[in-house]
Amino acid sequence: SLIVKLTGTVASPLPNGTTLPNTGWVRCTEWPEAVSSTFTTQVHSTTALQATKSSLDVNGGDLQPGDVLRYQITLENMGNQNQTDNPGNELVDVIPLHAVYVPASATASSGSVIFNSGDNRVEWNGPVNVGAPVVVTFDVQVDNGLANGTIIANHASAYYDANGDGSN
Repeated sequence: SLIVKLTGTVASPLPNGTTLPNTGWVRCTEWPEAVSSTFTTQVHSTTALQATKSSLDVNGGDLQPGDVLRYQITLENMGNQNQTDNPGNELVDVIPLHAVYVPASATASSGSVIFNSGDNRVEWNGPVNVGAPVVVTFDVQVDNGLANGTIIANHASAYYDANGDGSN
């Protein structure tokens, strides 16, 4: 009796459901015909999107009416399956109260980003691949005439294919 144990590394990312066949053959002098056995393993891959956001007062110092705030959102796929560009937005960020979008300030390191003036929001579409973070940046200008201590609150919503069905 002989037991052989092999260990291998599988490329990542692989699409969910990929089947990996592994076939081994044995031949010896007592058995001139090769004997083989095949074992298959199904890959279970998932997308795990992580979003981080920061803001910077471009003018420096304390935030004042009329100052420009720069928002930066980083989307990173911490899973082991690429997130494709599915139908619908992958990121939506509504412009906060007491601020207005600075025209042509939206940028993205990949995919496409637009300012949707009808919904007063920044929208980003594109894939988020494993190991390739996406950075979306845009500016807003704080309204003039605000009372001291007025809060400017802003949040973004990220959408992804959590269950592998091809839609966000």
